[in-house]
Amino acid sequence: ETVEKSGALTLHNLQSIAPGVLISFSGANTQPAIRGVSTNISGGGAENNVAVYIDGFYEGDPNAINVDLANIQSIQVLKGPQGTLYGRNATGGAILITTQPASKTWTGKAEVSYASFNEKTFNGYISGPISDRVRFSLTGYSRTSDNYLEKVDPTTRLPAGTPAAPSKSQSVRFKLEGEISDDLTATVGYNYGLVNDPRTLMFTPFQYIAASLPPTSLPAQPNPDWKAYNGDSMYLDFVQEGTVALALQTGIGTLKAYGSYAHKFIKSNFDTDGSYANRTQSVNKARLDTYQASVDYTITAIKDLDLVVGAA
Repeated sequence: ETVEKSGALTLHNLQSIAPGVLISFSGANTQPAIRGVSTNISGGGAENNVAVYIDGFYEGDPNAINVDLANIQSIQVLKGPQGTLYGRNATGGAILITTQPASKTWTGKAEVSYASFNEKTFNGYISGPISDRVRFSLTGYSRTSDNYLEKVDPTTRLPAGTPAAPSKSQSVRFKLEGEISDDLTATVGYNYGLVNDPRTLMFTPFQYIAASLPPTSLPAQPNPDWKAYNGDSMYLDFVQEGTVALALQTGIGTLKAYGSYAHKFIKSNFDTDGSYANRTQSVNKARLDTYQASVDYTITAIKDLDLVVGAA
């Protein structure tokens, strides 16, 4: 309810409602900090030291955690280093996001917005039953923007009215939940995320002008929002993840098991001298595969004691 009343749409808005939390960008990568503890390391394959879990699954990718908050059930912010249950890369703490379970009745929500620099945003979800024992939920988010950076005309060396760094981000989360028996529930999920935001891969030669650069290759005025580059400029981060969660109700509590596989593809292509001179070009590609498995047992049968035992 607090999230909805605050108008928070993405994980970045969490800092406005959770004390001691700052969630910023390091380039295209989301970088949370709790009580000032964060990391200086950013880029493809780098993980934050504030752990983010979504429905019990650790999300190590700094772009995959830039999620929409369209169907949130609860958000927990655990401050300070964590232990066994949420201890991976949790020097600063952990953020636990739980989405709404697939609904037994039809429900949904959608929001559309338009803002400066031709920014278009959509997020929404739909959930409902497939049969008496099977139900689903589907959440989607999309954002495109021309951004504030302008490309410089190589002839006039003034802004040409062309966006220098248009960006795009998308995410889809799908859950299929079914009751295998009266005591056993299985949830299968698919998560997709895409970010293409080249803003931090653009340079201006105003501070450090190489002697080999011809004067006509430089912008006419030292405006940091004016960019010049040759070829393509892109930072693409693409993630696909499959998840399985089992929940067994026992006589003394709930036993849960989690398993997932994520495949990530990163590609960057940029001109490193910030001019129209054909001097340098950087091209990078990377593929990463992540597997995870964990189990936890929440025991509630002991009077005046809640006990959680886990392993990963």
